Amino acid sequence: MDELDQNNLFLSTVVVAITIVALCFLLRAFSAFISKYAVKGLEDNSNDRNKYSVFCASERSLANPIRIFPWESKGILVYDGTDIHYEGEKKSGRKVKYKFPRQQVKISYVPPRFWRDGGLTWMKMEAHRQKFYFTTGKAPVEIDDNESTTGLYKLVSDL
Repeated sequence: MDELDQNNLFLSTVVVAITIVALCFLLRAFSAFISKYAVKGLEDNSNDRNKYSVFCASERSLANPIRIFPWESKGILVYDGTDIHYEGEKKSGRKVKYKFPRQQVKISYVPPRFWRDGGLTWMKMEAHRQKFYFTTGKAPVEIDDNESTTGLYKLVSDL
């Protein structure tokens, strides 16, 4: 390999490393934005371990290949031991309420897809002949289960 090829290889390696660092920074900034601003006005999770600030999406909105924020509403998801309640507000300002009897809901965990959702994890609930998707808007690197989609999934999937 001559000196020009070595210089090009070095520069390519540096560009790839900088790109990876920038993507990690953007993912973290996106998660911080969602946590701080997009959930503005929702109740705090810290006082009630069965209450989560979440974003709700339909299968149609998640399947759309062109989207920035895939959710259709934001609100509070509460599990009272027998039922799962969701009360939120759509982007248009219209209020929505759902009640899911826990024994009649099929719940599954959707792992993160970085290129589709910025690394967000989702909890899928099949009820009322529809599929509902919920996320706390936290990146999967968050450790505190009380605020993560993983913690929410663990809470409602335990019978």
